[in-house]
Amino acid sequence: MKAVLINPMSYIARKSRTYTRSVTPVPPLGLAYLATVMKEEGYEIFVEDQYASGLSNEELVRKIKEYDADIAGFSCLTTAMTTVEDAIQRLREELPDIKIVLGNIHATLYPEEVLRKTGADIVVRGEGEETLRETARALSESGSLAPVRGISYRTGEKITHNPDRPLIEQLDKLSFPDWSLMDLKYYKNYPSLGIYDSHVLPVQASRGCLYNCYYCSQDRFYKKTRYRKLSRVVDEIEYLYETFGVRCIGFDDAYFPFSEETAAEFCDEMIRRGLHEKVKWFTELRVDTGGFRLYKKMKEANVCLIMFGMESGNQKVLDSIYKGTTLQQAREATRFCNILRIKSMGLFMLGVPGETRETCLETINFAKSLKLDICKFNLAVPYPGSKFFSDFAQSFEQIDSLKDKFSSWYDWSVYDAEIVYTPEGMNRRELVRLQRKGMISFYLRPGVIIRTILRRTFSAVDIFYGGLLLLKQAVLSSGKSRL
Repeated sequence: MKAVLINPMSYIARKSRTYTRSVTPVPPLGLAYLATVMKEEGYEIFVEDQYASGLSNEELVRKIKEYDADIAGFSCLTTAMTTVEDAIQRLREELPDIKIVLGNIHATLYPEEVLRKTGADIVVRGEGEETLRETARALSESGSLAPVRGISYRTGEKITHNPDRPLIEQLDKLSFPDWSLMDLKYYKNYPSLGIYDSHVLPVQASRGCLYNCYYCSQDRFYKKTRYRKLSRVVDEIEYLYETFGVRCIGFDDAYFPFSEETAAEFCDEMIRRGLHEKVKWFTELRVDTGGFRLYKKMKEANVCLIMFGMESGNQKVLDSIYKGTTLQQAREATRFCNILRIKSMGLFMLGVPGETRETCLETINFAKSLKLDICKFNLAVPYPGSKFFSDFAQSFEQIDSLKDKFSSWYDWSVYDAEIVYTPEGMNRRELVRLQRKGMISFYLRPGVIIRTILRRTFSAVDIFYGGLLLLKQAVLSSGKSRL
């Protein structure tokens, strides 16, 4: 039997060339794991990353039809559901007997709704590897889906929700993702992170997160944190280098390393094998993970970029979103990076519940006070599955009309579109202007411009396009009320 797994393009990406240039295609690690499972079950399988390839739905369906697939599986993020619904409708017209399977966070949260609205056959809820393995066996053997835990499925008009499946306790039992099942030409660079290398691929050292930040939905998908053996993680990095020639990897974890001890173990193993001279890596790290010794060890193991979810420059706001970190810890983390010449990226949010114009300005000024190489100001978005979303769910009854915007990557400052959420006392226009102000005032400073050029944070081409985008934002802001 044949199967195709699809990483669908979001509606925003379909409509905006500016968006697709500013947001780098990320190799779909989840689909790579699932495709590997399907291959192990004897399926002919390929992964179509529609976001990266830019295929229209018409072209996608034509490709699936030419492949003569028996199963089509879609990864369902909320932002991509408009694309998914249209693609399924087209598939049904061209291949009425194909089995359509949906997965990922949106399908997991709304299995009944997506089955009824899209006409799909099966939803794989939560962690998918073992569930998809059993589903694939049942479909290939024309067996019953009733015993398969972790799925919802449609029989005519009837929707059946089978019991949940326990999480995979031993992540190291999973095979390494087989990246030969997709086209790697799309993942040669991460311009938005200032990384330019051949074949940048992700690695996952854990699933889940010990923290329960107000705005995050990860704990709905991975309800327990599990860790891989770090020697096995390094085995995978070595495999990626030797098999695919990968010279840069990025960690797909909520944060990594998890502590000074795990940093030492991982970095020492990279150095012992000589991989630190062959492969560089980037990661997201909590600012409270450790002190200078941790950063020094990471530098020795050839870390090239550390991303920090700093979120806010106001301590009361940080506390209100259960971040569990302090402004002083953020200052220290970036200071360590500067001493060791590790590139750093700060991720900030504007407009969480309880925020005011003054606290947003504090965040912007705080970001400017840090010697960051890259900075991003997102408008706070209530992701389905987060406590943020559940607290304001009644405000989002028309989720179908808003689902394309449930993403922190939606650039409101460029599109002047409707914002999903604004705090009491603030309005949409004010938040957009604050986001523009943050980006313009951070990057258009002589010191930052010189630092970017000297450290070669971005390529000359991306500096040019980034400058054009900032100028566009400045023009959009001119003539309007001043902040």
